[in-house]
Amino acid sequence: MTRAVPRLVVSALALLLAGFCLFSASPVRADVPVSAPAESPDRKVDQLTRLLTTMDQVEREVAEAQSVLSSPEALGKEERYRARITRLSARLTALEEGFEQLATGVEKSTTPQAGGASSFEWNTELKELLAPLIMEIKHMTSRPREIQGLRSTLEGYDEELSRIATAMKNITALQAKPNLSPALALELDTLASKWRHREQELISLKGLAELKLEEKEATKRTLSGSFQDVTRLFFKSRGRNLLMALAVLFGTLFAMGKLRSVIEKHSRLYGKAQTVYARIFDLSYMIVTITVALLFTIGSLYLVSDWVLLSILLILVFGLVWTSKEAIPKVWGQVRMLLNLGAVREGERLIYQGVPYKVTSINLYSELENQALQGGRLRLPLKDLFDLRSRPWHPDEPWFPTLSGDWVLLSDTTHAKVTVQSPDVVNLRLLGGAIRRITPAEFLSLAPTNLSQGFRLEARFRLDPCHRTEAATTIPAALEKSLTTRFAETRWIPEDLSVQYRRTLPSFLELSVLADFPGSCAEDHPLIAMALEQHCLETAASMAWDLPTHRMAVQMVQGKS
Repeated sequence: MTRAVPRLVVSALALLLAGFCLFSASPVRADVPVSAPAESPDRKVDQLTRLLTTMDQVEREVAEAQSVLSSPEALGKEERYRARITRLSARLTALEEGFEQLATGVEKSTTPQAGGASSFEWNTELKELLAPLIMEIKHMTSRPREIQGLRSTLEGYDEELSRIATAMKNITALQAKPNLSPALALELDTLASKWRHREQELISLKGLAELKLEEKEATKRTLSGSFQDVTRLFFKSRGRNLLMALAVLFGTLFAMGKLRSVIEKHSRLYGKAQTVYARIFDLSYMIVTITVALLFTIGSLYLVSDWVLLSILLILVFGLVWTSKEAIPKVWGQVRMLLNLGAVREGERLIYQGVPYKVTSINLYSELENQALQGGRLRLPLKDLFDLRSRPWHPDEPWFPTLSGDWVLLSDTTHAKVTVQSPDVVNLRLLGGAIRRITPAEFLSLAPTNLSQGFRLEARFRLDPCHRTEAATTIPAALEKSLTTRFAETRWIPEDLSVQYRRTLPSFLELSVLADFPGSCAEDHPLIAMALEQHCLETAASMAWDLPTHRMAVQMVQGKS
Protein backbone atom coordinates (compact mmCIF):
# COMPACT_ATOMS: atom_id res chain seq x y z
CA MET A 1 0.00 0.00 0.00
CA THR A 2 2.90 2.34 0.74
CA ARG A 3 4.08 1.81 -2.81
CA ALA A 4 1.16 4.01 -3.82
CA VAL A 5 2.63 7.03 -1.98
CA PRO A 6 4.31 8.48 -5.09
CA ARG A 7 0.97 8.44 -6.89
CA LEU A 8 -0.56 10.59 -4.17
CA VAL A 9 2.11 13.29 -4.45
CA VAL A 10 2.28 13.35 -8.25
CA SER A 11 -0.37 16.07 -8.47
CA ALA A 12 1.49 18.16 -5.88
CA LEU A 13 4.74 17.85 -7.78
CA ALA A 14 3.06 18.67 -11.08
CA LEU A 15 1.53 21.87 -9.75
CA LEU A 16 4.78 22.84 -8.00
CA LEU A 17 6.73 22.37 -11.23
CA ALA A 18 4.09 24.25 -13.22
CA GLY A 19 4.23 27.16 -10.82
CA PHE A 20 8.01 27.26 -10.97
CA CYS A 21 8.05 27.20 -14.78
CA LEU A 22 5.49 30.00 -14.84
CA PHE A 23 7.44 32.31 -12.58
CA SER A 24 10.94 31.42 -13.72
CA ALA A 25 9.88 32.47 -17.23
CA SER A 26 9.20 36.04 -16.08
CA PRO A 27 11.21 38.93 -17.50
CA VAL A 28 14.84 39.03 -16.50
CA ARG A 29 15.52 40.90 -13.28
CA ALA A 30 18.04 43.62 -12.70
CA ASP A 31 20.76 41.13 -11.78
CA VAL A 32 20.78 39.90 -15.39
CA PRO A 33 22.09 42.74 -17.53
CA VAL A 34 20.15 43.52 -20.68
CA SER A 35 21.78 45.65 -23.27
CA ALA A 36 19.68 48.33 -24.98
CA PRO A 37 20.59 50.47 -27.97
CA ALA A 38 21.91 53.91 -27.07
CA GLU A 39 19.40 56.79 -27.34
CA SER A 40 20.23 59.51 -29.83
CA PRO A 41 21.63 62.46 -27.74
CA ASP A 42 20.29 65.14 -30.10
CA ARG A 43 16.81 63.66 -30.08
CA LYS A 44 16.75 63.39 -26.30
CA VAL A 45 17.98 66.99 -25.91
CA ASP A 46 15.29 68.23 -28.31
CA GLN A 47 12.64 66.32 -26.41
CA LEU A 48 13.89 67.67 -23.07
CA THR A 49 13.83 71.22 -24.50
CA ARG A 50 10.24 70.80 -25.65
CA LEU A 51 9.26 69.40 -22.26
CA LEU A 52 10.93 72.34 -20.48
CA THR A 53 9.12 74.83 -22.72
CA THR A 54 5.82 73.10 -22.04
CA MET A 55 6.51 73.08 -18.30
CA ASP A 56 7.21 76.84 -18.36
CA GLN A 57 3.98 77.45 -20.22
CA VAL A 58 1.95 75.36 -17.75
CA GLU A 59 3.62 77.16 -14.81
CA ARG A 60 2.60 80.50 -16.30
CA GLU A 61 -0.97 79.26 -16.72
CA VAL A 62 -1.02 78.14 -13.09
CA ALA A 63 0.31 81.51 -11.96
CA GLU A 64 -2.27 83.35 -14.08
CA ALA A 65 -5.11 81.21 -12.71
CA GLN A 66 -3.93 81.79 -9.13
CA SER A 67 -3.68 85.54 -9.80
CA VAL A 68 -7.20 85.66 -11.20
CA LEU A 69 -8.50 83.56 -8.27
CA SER A 70 -7.19 86.14 -5.78
CA SER A 71 -8.67 89.09 -7.72
CA PRO A 72 -12.24 90.46 -7.68
CA GLU A 73 -12.65 89.13 -11.22
CA ALA A 74 -13.04 85.56 -9.82
CA LEU A 75 -15.98 86.52 -7.63
CA GLY A 76 -18.58 83.75 -7.95
CA LYS A 77 -16.21 81.61 -10.09
CA GLU A 78 -13.89 80.37 -7.34
CA GLU A 79 -14.67 76.64 -7.83
CA ARG A 80 -14.07 76.92 -11.56
CA TYR A 81 -10.62 78.46 -11.10
CA ARG A 82 -9.67 76.05 -8.31
CA ALA A 83 -10.53 73.10 -10.56
CA ARG A 84 -8.45 74.65 -13.34
CA ILE A 85 -5.50 75.11 -10.99
CA THR A 86 -5.82 71.46 -9.87
CA ARG A 87 -5.82 70.20 -13.46
CA LEU A 88 -2.85 72.37 -14.41
CA SER A 89 -0.92 71.28 -11.30
CA ALA A 90 -1.52 67.62 -12.19
CA ARG A 91 -0.26 68.27 -15.73
CA LEU A 92 2.79 70.06 -14.37
CA THR A 93 3.55 67.15 -12.01
CA ALA A 94 3.28 64.65 -14.86
CA LEU A 95 5.55 66.77 -17.06
CA GLU A 96 8.14 67.13 -14.29
CA GLU A 97 8.16 63.37 -13.70
CA GLY A 98 8.52 62.72 -17.42
CA PHE A 99 11.35 65.25 -17.65
CA GLU A 100 13.17 63.64 -14.73
CA GLN A 101 12.68 60.11 -16.07
CA LEU A 102 13.85 61.05 -19.57
CA ALA A 103 16.88 62.90 -18.24
CA THR A 104 17.94 60.22 -15.76
CA GLY A 105 16.82 57.13 -17.69
CA VAL A 106 15.47 55.67 -14.42
CA GLU A 107 11.81 55.14 -13.60
CA LYS A 108 10.32 56.54 -10.43
CA SER A 109 10.84 54.27 -7.43
CA THR A 110 7.80 52.48 -6.04
CA THR A 111 9.51 51.19 -2.89
CA PRO A 112 6.89 51.11 -0.11
CA GLN A 113 7.52 53.13 3.01
CA ALA A 114 7.96 51.34 6.31
CA GLY A 115 4.87 51.49 8.45
CA GLY A 116 4.25 51.21 12.13
CA ALA A 117 3.00 48.20 14.02
CA SER A 118 -0.65 47.31 13.56
CA SER A 119 -3.10 44.87 15.08
CA PHE A 120 -3.36 41.34 13.70
CA GLU A 121 -5.84 40.97 10.83
CA TRP A 122 -6.34 37.83 8.78
CA ASN A 123 -6.86 39.83 5.61
CA THR A 124 -3.60 41.72 6.07
CA GLU A 125 -1.63 38.63 7.05
CA LEU A 126 -2.94 36.71 4.05
CA LYS A 127 -1.95 39.58 1.76
CA GLU A 128 1.55 39.59 3.23
CA LEU A 129 1.80 35.82 2.78
CA LEU A 130 0.77 36.04 -0.87
CA ALA A 131 2.77 39.20 -1.55
CA PRO A 132 5.84 37.38 -3.03
CA LEU A 133 3.63 35.39 -5.36
CA ILE A 134 1.69 38.46 -6.48
CA MET A 135 4.90 40.43 -7.00
CA GLU A 136 6.22 37.64 -9.23
CA ILE A 137 3.04 37.73 -11.30
CA LYS A 138 3.22 41.51 -11.62
CA HIS A 139 6.89 41.36 -12.53
CA MET A 140 6.24 38.66 -15.10
CA THR A 141 3.56 40.72 -16.84
CA SER A 142 5.08 44.18 -16.33
CA ARG A 143 6.75 44.54 -19.74
CA PRO A 144 3.77 43.59 -21.92
CA ARG A 145 1.45 45.67 -19.72
CA GLU A 146 3.72 48.72 -19.98
CA ILE A 147 4.09 48.36 -23.75
CA GLN A 148 0.34 47.99 -24.21
CA GLY A 149 -0.30 50.94 -21.91
CA LEU A 150 2.10 53.16 -23.89
CA ARG A 151 0.45 52.16 -27.16
CA SER A 152 -2.97 52.99 -25.74
CA THR A 153 -1.64 56.33 -24.49
CA LEU A 154 -0.24 57.17 -27.93
CA GLU A 155 -3.57 56.33 -29.52
CA GLY A 156 -5.27 58.68 -27.03
CA TYR A 157 -2.78 61.44 -27.82
CA ASP A 158 -3.38 61.03 -31.55
CA GLU A 159 -7.13 61.28 -31.05
CA GLU A 160 -6.75 64.37 -28.86
CA LEU A 161 -4.36 66.03 -31.35
CA SER A 162 -6.83 65.34 -34.13
CA ARG A 163 -9.55 66.99 -32.07
CA ILE A 164 -7.27 69.97 -31.38
CA ALA A 165 -6.48 70.30 -35.08
CA THR A 166 -10.21 70.41 -35.84
CA ALA A 167 -10.72 73.02 -33.13
CA MET A 168 -7.85 75.20 -34.43
CA LYS A 169 -9.22 74.93 -37.94
CA ASN A 170 -12.64 76.12 -36.80
CA ILE A 171 -11.15 78.97 -34.73
CA THR A 172 -9.00 80.10 -37.69
CA ALA A 173 -12.09 80.07 -39.91
CA LEU A 174 -13.92 82.31 -37.44
CA GLN A 175 -10.96 84.69 -37.15
CA ALA A 176 -10.89 85.07 -40.95
CA LYS A 177 -14.46 86.38 -41.04
CA PRO A 178 -14.81 90.18 -41.56
CA ASN A 179 -16.54 92.62 -39.25
CA LEU A 180 -15.48 90.93 -36.00
CA SER A 181 -15.91 93.06 -32.92
CA PRO A 182 -12.69 93.79 -30.97
CA ALA A 183 -14.01 91.87 -27.94
CA LEU A 184 -14.84 88.79 -30.03
CA ALA A 185 -11.49 88.95 -31.85
CA LEU A 186 -9.67 89.15 -28.48
CA GLU A 187 -11.62 86.20 -27.09
CA LEU A 188 -10.88 84.12 -30.22
CA ASP A 189 -7.18 84.96 -29.95
CA THR A 190 -7.19 83.88 -26.29
CA LEU A 191 -9.01 80.66 -27.18
CA ALA A 192 -6.60 79.91 -30.03
CA SER A 193 -3.63 80.51 -27.73
CA LYS A 194 -5.14 78.11 -25.18
CA TRP A 195 -5.58 75.33 -27.77
CA ARG A 196 -2.05 75.92 -29.16
CA HIS A 197 -0.61 75.55 -25.67
CA ARG A 198 -2.60 72.36 -25.20
CA GLU A 199 -1.34 71.11 -28.57
CA GLN A 200 2.29 71.80 -27.63
CA GLU A 201 1.76 70.03 -24.31
CA LEU A 202 0.30 66.94 -26.00
CA ILE A 203 3.07 66.90 -28.60
CA SER A 204 5.62 66.90 -25.76
CA LEU A 205 3.80 64.13 -23.90
CA LYS A 206 3.44 62.11 -27.10
CA GLY A 207 7.15 62.43 -27.79
CA LEU A 208 7.93 61.27 -24.27
CA ALA A 209 5.62 58.26 -24.66
CA GLU A 210 7.19 57.39 -28.02
CA LEU A 211 10.66 57.44 -26.48
CA LYS A 212 9.49 55.21 -23.63
CA LEU A 213 7.90 52.78 -26.08
CA GLU A 214 11.06 52.64 -28.19
CA GLU A 215 13.14 51.96 -25.09
CA LYS A 216 10.82 49.16 -23.95
CA GLU A 217 10.74 47.54 -27.38
CA ALA A 218 14.50 47.95 -27.78
CA THR A 219 15.12 45.89 -24.66
CA LYS A 220 13.22 42.90 -26.04
CA ARG A 221 15.39 39.82 -26.20
CA THR A 222 15.42 37.11 -28.81
CA LEU A 223 13.97 33.73 -27.90
CA SER A 224 17.41 32.18 -27.51
CA GLY A 225 18.65 35.11 -25.43
CA SER A 226 15.61 34.96 -23.17
CA PHE A 227 16.08 31.21 -22.79
CA GLN A 228 19.73 31.72 -21.83
CA ASP A 229 18.78 34.37 -19.28
CA VAL A 230 16.06 32.20 -17.77
CA THR A 231 18.44 29.24 -17.65
CA ARG A 232 21.10 31.35 -15.95
CA LEU A 233 18.55 32.63 -13.46
CA PHE A 234 17.26 29.09 -12.92
CA PHE A 235 20.60 27.70 -11.83
CA LYS A 236 21.47 30.84 -9.93
CA SER A 237 18.54 31.02 -7.50
CA ARG A 238 15.08 29.54 -7.83
CA GLY A 239 16.03 26.52 -9.90
CA ARG A 240 18.57 25.54 -7.31
CA ASN A 241 15.93 25.88 -4.60
CA LEU A 242 13.43 23.81 -6.57
CA LEU A 243 15.96 21.04 -7.20
CA MET A 244 16.86 21.04 -3.53
CA ALA A 245 13.18 20.81 -2.52
CA LEU A 246 12.59 17.94 -4.95
CA ALA A 247 15.69 16.17 -3.66
CA VAL A 248 14.41 16.51 -0.09
CA LEU A 249 10.96 15.27 -1.09
CA PHE A 250 12.13 12.22 -3.03
CA GLY A 251 14.90 11.51 -0.55
CA THR A 252 12.37 11.45 2.28
CA LEU A 253 10.01 9.19 0.32
CA PHE A 254 12.89 6.87 -0.56
CA ALA A 255 14.14 6.70 3.03
CA MET A 256 10.66 6.06 4.41
CA GLY A 257 10.10 3.37 1.77
CA LYS A 258 13.35 1.63 2.72
CA LEU A 259 12.41 1.82 6.38
CA ARG A 260 9.06 0.21 5.63
CA SER A 261 10.80 -2.60 3.72
CA VAL A 262 12.94 -3.31 6.77
CA ILE A 263 9.88 -3.29 9.02
CA GLU A 264 7.97 -5.58 6.65
CA LYS A 265 10.89 -7.99 6.51
CA HIS A 266 11.39 -8.33 10.27
CA SER A 267 7.93 -7.67 11.69
CA ARG A 268 5.50 -10.41 12.65
CA LEU A 269 2.64 -8.35 11.25
CA TYR A 270 3.40 -9.59 7.75
CA GLY A 271 2.81 -13.26 7.18
CA LYS A 272 1.52 -15.25 4.25
CA ALA A 273 -1.87 -13.56 4.56
CA GLN A 274 -2.10 -9.84 5.22
CA THR A 275 -3.89 -9.21 8.53
CA VAL A 276 -6.07 -6.28 9.54
CA TYR A 277 -3.29 -5.00 11.79
CA ALA A 278 -0.86 -5.02 8.88
CA ARG A 279 -3.31 -3.02 6.80
CA ILE A 280 -3.79 -0.50 9.62
CA PHE A 281 -0.02 -0.13 9.90
CA ASP A 282 0.31 0.30 6.11
CA LEU A 283 -2.33 3.03 6.04
CA SER A 284 -0.86 4.85 9.03
CA TYR A 285 2.64 4.59 7.62
CA MET A 286 1.48 6.02 4.29
CA ILE A 287 -0.08 9.05 6.03
CA VAL A 288 3.06 9.60 8.13
CA THR A 289 5.26 9.30 5.03
CA ILE A 290 3.31 11.95 3.11
CA THR A 291 3.21 14.28 6.13
CA VAL A 292 6.94 13.98 6.85
CA ALA A 293 7.85 14.46 3.18
CA LEU A 294 5.73 17.63 2.93
CA LEU A 295 7.08 19.04 6.21
CA PHE A 296 10.68 18.46 5.16
CA THR A 297 10.01 20.05 1.75
CA ILE A 298 8.34 23.10 3.32
CA GLY A 299 11.19 23.37 5.82
CA SER A 300 13.84 23.30 3.08
CA LEU A 301 12.14 26.14 1.19
CA TYR A 302 11.78 28.09 4.44
CA LEU A 303 15.49 27.75 5.23
CA VAL A 304 16.52 29.22 1.85
CA SER A 305 13.82 31.94 2.14
CA ASP A 306 12.26 31.14 -1.25
CA TRP A 307 8.86 32.63 -0.46
CA VAL A 308 7.47 32.22 -3.97
CA LEU A 309 7.90 28.44 -4.13
CA LEU A 310 6.91 28.19 -0.48
CA SER A 311 3.73 30.17 -1.18
CA ILE A 312 2.86 27.90 -4.11
CA LEU A 313 3.39 24.79 -2.02
CA LEU A 314 1.42 26.14 0.96
CA ILE A 315 -1.46 27.22 -1.27
CA LEU A 316 -1.49 23.75 -2.79
CA VAL A 317 -1.47 22.02 0.61
CA PHE A 318 -4.14 24.32 2.07
CA GLY A 319 -6.26 23.86 -1.05
CA LEU A 320 -6.06 20.08 -0.78
CA VAL A 321 -6.95 20.21 2.92
CA TRP A 322 -9.83 22.63 2.35
CA THR A 323 -11.38 20.63 -0.49
CA SER A 324 -10.95 17.34 1.34
CA LYS A 325 -13.22 18.32 4.23
CA GLU A 326 -16.32 17.56 2.14
CA ALA A 327 -14.88 14.18 1.17
CA ILE A 328 -14.39 12.92 4.73
CA PRO A 329 -17.28 10.38 4.56
CA LYS A 330 -16.00 9.03 1.28
CA VAL A 331 -12.43 8.93 2.60
CA TRP A 332 -13.61 7.04 5.67
CA GLY A 333 -15.30 4.51 3.40
CA GLN A 334 -12.07 4.14 1.44
CA VAL A 335 -10.11 3.62 4.66
CA ARG A 336 -12.50 0.88 5.79
CA MET A 337 -12.23 -0.81 2.42
CA LEU A 338 -8.43 -0.55 2.43
CA LEU A 339 -8.45 -2.21 5.85
CA ASN A 340 -10.55 -5.04 4.36
CA LEU A 341 -13.45 -4.12 6.66
CA GLY A 342 -15.86 -2.83 4.02
CA ALA A 343 -18.69 -4.37 2.03
CA VAL A 344 -16.16 -5.72 -0.50
CA ARG A 345 -13.37 -7.94 0.84
CA GLU A 346 -10.38 -9.72 -0.62
CA GLY A 347 -10.85 -13.32 -1.72
CA GLU A 348 -14.64 -13.03 -1.98
CA ARG A 349 -16.97 -13.12 -4.97
CA LEU A 350 -18.86 -10.10 -6.33
CA ILE A 351 -20.95 -9.22 -9.36
CA TYR A 352 -19.54 -6.40 -11.51
CA GLN A 353 -21.49 -5.36 -14.62
CA GLY A 354 -23.54 -8.54 -14.37
CA VAL A 355 -20.51 -10.88 -14.34
CA PRO A 356 -19.05 -12.67 -11.28
CA TYR A 357 -15.46 -11.84 -10.30
CA LYS A 358 -13.10 -12.81 -7.52
CA VAL A 359 -11.58 -9.91 -5.53
CA THR A 360 -7.86 -10.69 -5.67
CA SER A 361 -6.61 -7.45 -4.04
CA ILE A 362 -7.98 -4.21 -2.59
CA ASN A 363 -5.79 -1.14 -2.92
CA LEU A 364 -5.94 2.32 -4.46
CA TYR A 365 -6.38 0.31 -7.67
CA SER A 366 -8.08 -2.98 -6.86
CA GLU A 367 -7.94 -6.14 -8.97
CA LEU A 368 -10.82 -8.42 -9.94
CA GLU A 369 -10.34 -11.74 -11.73
CA ASN A 370 -12.50 -14.24 -13.61
CA GLN A 371 -10.35 -17.06 -14.96
CA ALA A 372 -13.15 -18.31 -17.21
CA LEU A 373 -12.90 -15.13 -19.31
CA GLN A 374 -10.18 -14.28 -21.81
CA GLY A 375 -8.31 -11.29 -20.37
CA GLY A 376 -10.47 -11.67 -17.30
CA ARG A 377 -8.37 -9.48 -14.97
CA LEU A 378 -9.72 -5.99 -14.22
CA ARG A 379 -7.97 -3.11 -12.41
CA LEU A 380 -10.50 -0.70 -10.90
CA PRO A 381 -10.10 2.47 -8.82
CA LEU A 382 -11.19 2.04 -5.25
CA LYS A 383 -14.23 4.32 -5.67
CA ASP A 384 -15.77 1.92 -8.21
CA LEU A 385 -16.16 -0.70 -5.46
CA PHE A 386 -18.25 1.49 -3.14
CA ASP A 387 -21.65 0.38 -4.45
CA LEU A 388 -20.72 -3.31 -4.76
CA ARG A 389 -21.11 -6.18 -2.30
CA SER A 390 -19.04 -9.35 -2.05
CA ARG A 391 -19.67 -12.72 -0.38
CA PRO A 392 -17.76 -15.94 0.32
CA TRP A 393 -17.92 -18.46 -2.52
CA HIS A 394 -18.07 -22.24 -2.80
CA PRO A 395 -15.44 -24.18 -4.79
CA ASP A 396 -18.17 -25.77 -6.95
CA GLU A 397 -19.65 -22.42 -8.04
CA PRO A 398 -19.10 -21.76 -11.76
CA TRP A 399 -17.56 -18.41 -12.72
CA PHE A 400 -19.08 -18.48 -16.23
CA PRO A 401 -21.42 -20.99 -17.89
CA THR A 402 -19.21 -21.56 -20.93
CA LEU A 403 -15.67 -21.68 -22.21
CA SER A 404 -14.38 -20.44 -25.53
CA GLY A 405 -15.28 -23.08 -28.14
CA ASP A 406 -18.47 -24.30 -26.45
CA TRP A 407 -21.78 -24.60 -28.29
CA VAL A 408 -24.78 -23.00 -26.59
CA LEU A 409 -28.53 -22.79 -26.98
CA LEU A 410 -29.96 -19.46 -25.80
CA SER A 411 -33.44 -18.72 -24.51
CA ASP A 412 -34.24 -16.92 -27.78
CA THR A 413 -33.57 -20.29 -29.60
CA THR A 414 -30.19 -19.06 -30.91
CA HIS A 415 -27.80 -21.96 -31.50
CA ALA A 416 -24.19 -20.75 -31.71
CA LYS A 417 -20.57 -21.41 -30.83
CA VAL A 418 -18.75 -19.18 -28.33
CA THR A 419 -15.56 -17.98 -30.05
CA VAL A 420 -14.54 -15.19 -27.66
CA GLN A 421 -15.66 -14.40 -24.12
CA SER A 422 -14.00 -11.46 -22.37
CA PRO A 423 -15.09 -8.89 -19.77
CA ASP A 424 -16.33 -6.66 -22.59
CA VAL A 425 -17.84 -8.91 -25.27
CA VAL A 426 -19.01 -12.43 -26.09
CA ASN A 427 -18.65 -13.42 -29.75
CA LEU A 428 -21.11 -16.04 -31.00
CA ARG A 429 -20.61 -17.76 -34.35
CA LEU A 430 -23.97 -18.81 -35.73
CA LEU A 431 -24.51 -21.68 -38.16
CA GLY A 432 -23.43 -20.44 -41.56
CA GLY A 433 -20.59 -18.29 -40.18
CA ALA A 434 -22.37 -15.09 -39.06
CA ILE A 435 -20.94 -13.44 -35.92
CA ARG A 436 -23.18 -12.05 -33.18
CA ARG A 437 -21.60 -9.81 -30.53
CA ILE A 438 -23.22 -9.21 -27.15
CA THR A 439 -22.02 -8.14 -23.74
CA PRO A 440 -21.40 -10.78 -21.05
CA ALA A 441 -24.35 -9.45 -19.03
CA GLU A 442 -26.68 -9.82 -22.05
CA PHE A 443 -25.29 -13.30 -22.68
CA LEU A 444 -26.03 -14.39 -19.11
CA SER A 445 -29.52 -12.87 -19.24
CA LEU A 446 -30.34 -15.21 -22.16
CA ALA A 447 -29.82 -18.22 -19.85
CA PRO A 448 -27.36 -20.07 -22.12
CA THR A 449 -27.57 -23.88 -22.21
CA ASN A 450 -24.10 -25.35 -22.69
CA LEU A 451 -24.51 -28.17 -25.22
CA SER A 452 -20.80 -29.03 -25.22
CA GLN A 453 -21.20 -30.80 -21.86
CA GLY A 454 -23.82 -33.12 -23.36
CA PHE A 455 -27.52 -32.61 -24.03
CA ARG A 456 -30.87 -34.41 -24.12
CA LEU A 457 -33.58 -34.28 -26.77
CA GLU A 458 -37.18 -35.17 -25.92
CA ALA A 459 -39.85 -35.89 -28.49
CA ARG A 460 -43.56 -36.46 -27.82
CA PHE A 461 -44.71 -39.24 -30.19
CA ARG A 462 -48.49 -39.49 -30.60
CA LEU A 463 -50.54 -42.50 -31.87
CA ASP A 464 -54.18 -43.07 -32.72
CA PRO A 465 -56.33 -44.35 -29.79
CA CYS A 466 -56.83 -47.60 -31.70
CA HIS A 467 -53.39 -48.74 -30.41
CA ARG A 468 -54.51 -48.44 -26.78
CA THR A 469 -53.86 -52.08 -25.92
CA GLU A 470 -50.24 -52.15 -27.19
CA ALA A 471 -49.19 -48.52 -26.55
CA ALA A 472 -47.84 -49.33 -23.11
CA THR A 473 -46.33 -52.72 -23.93
CA THR A 474 -44.90 -53.60 -27.33
CA ILE A 475 -44.84 -50.23 -29.13
CA PRO A 476 -42.30 -48.47 -26.80
CA ALA A 477 -39.82 -51.32 -27.12
CA ALA A 478 -40.27 -51.53 -30.88
CA LEU A 479 -39.83 -47.77 -31.30
CA GLU A 480 -36.73 -47.73 -29.07
CA LYS A 481 -35.14 -50.58 -31.03
CA SER A 482 -35.92 -48.92 -34.35
CA LEU A 483 -34.53 -45.53 -33.29
CA THR A 484 -31.35 -47.10 -31.91
CA THR A 485 -30.80 -48.94 -35.19
CA ARG A 486 -31.44 -45.86 -37.31
CA PHE A 487 -29.14 -43.56 -35.26
CA ALA A 488 -26.42 -46.21 -35.42
CA GLU A 489 -26.33 -45.65 -39.16
CA THR A 490 -25.53 -41.91 -38.62
CA ARG A 491 -22.62 -40.07 -36.96
CA TRP A 492 -24.85 -39.14 -34.03
CA ILE A 493 -24.71 -42.06 -31.63
CA PRO A 494 -26.83 -41.42 -28.52
CA GLU A 495 -25.31 -42.28 -25.18
CA ASP A 496 -28.74 -43.35 -23.97
CA LEU A 497 -32.11 -43.69 -25.69
CA SER A 498 -35.40 -44.70 -24.10
CA VAL A 499 -39.10 -44.67 -25.00
CA GLN A 500 -41.73 -44.48 -22.29
CA TYR A 501 -45.51 -44.40 -22.38
CA ARG A 502 -46.58 -40.97 -21.08
CA ARG A 503 -50.34 -40.53 -21.09
CA THR A 504 -53.71 -41.33 -22.74
CA LEU A 505 -56.01 -38.64 -24.06
CA PRO A 506 -59.35 -38.97 -25.87
CA SER A 507 -57.85 -37.98 -29.22
CA PHE A 508 -54.40 -39.62 -29.04
CA LEU A 509 -51.93 -41.73 -27.10
CA GLU A 510 -48.60 -40.04 -26.18
CA LEU A 511 -45.16 -41.61 -25.79
CA SER A 512 -42.01 -39.80 -24.58
CA VAL A 513 -38.77 -40.38 -26.50
CA LEU A 514 -35.63 -39.39 -24.55
CA ALA A 515 -32.23 -39.35 -26.30
CA ASP A 516 -28.96 -38.27 -24.60
CA PHE A 517 -26.08 -37.18 -26.86
CA PRO A 518 -22.43 -36.37 -26.05
CA GLY A 519 -21.01 -32.84 -26.29
CA SER A 520 -19.22 -33.75 -29.53
CA CYS A 521 -22.62 -33.68 -31.25
CA ALA A 522 -23.47 -30.17 -29.99
CA GLU A 523 -22.79 -28.49 -33.33
CA ASP A 524 -25.47 -30.66 -35.02
CA HIS A 525 -28.13 -30.11 -32.35
CA PRO A 526 -30.80 -28.82 -34.80
CA LEU A 527 -30.06 -31.61 -37.30
CA ILE A 528 -30.31 -34.29 -34.61
CA ALA A 529 -33.69 -32.92 -33.50
CA MET A 530 -34.99 -33.10 -37.05
CA ALA A 531 -33.54 -36.60 -37.47
CA LEU A 532 -35.31 -37.78 -34.31
CA GLU A 533 -38.65 -36.58 -35.65
CA GLN A 534 -37.93 -38.19 -39.01
CA HIS A 535 -36.97 -41.55 -37.49
CA CYS A 536 -40.15 -41.62 -35.39
CA LEU A 537 -42.33 -41.05 -38.45
CA GLU A 538 -40.41 -43.59 -40.55
CA THR A 539 -40.79 -46.20 -37.80
CA ALA A 540 -44.54 -45.53 -37.57
CA ALA A 541 -44.86 -45.99 -41.31
CA SER A 542 -42.84 -49.21 -41.34
CA MET A 543 -44.85 -50.61 -38.42
CA ALA A 544 -48.21 -49.52 -39.92
CA TRP A 545 -49.07 -47.52 -36.81
CA ASP A 546 -51.99 -45.15 -37.17
CA LEU A 547 -51.29 -41.51 -36.29
CA PRO A 548 -53.81 -38.96 -34.91
CA THR A 549 -55.71 -37.09 -37.62
CA HIS A 550 -55.97 -33.63 -36.08
CA ARG A 551 -52.80 -33.60 -33.93
CA MET A 552 -49.06 -33.35 -34.60
CA ALA A 553 -47.64 -36.85 -34.65
CA VAL A 554 -44.25 -35.75 -33.25
CA GLN A 555 -43.56 -32.66 -31.14
CA MET A 556 -40.11 -31.68 -29.82
CA VAL A 557 -39.95 -30.44 -26.24
CA GLN A 558 -38.00 -27.19 -25.94
CA GLY A 559 -35.47 -26.53 -23.21
CA LYS A 560 -34.15 -30.06 -22.77
CA SER A 561 -30.41 -30.51 -22.41
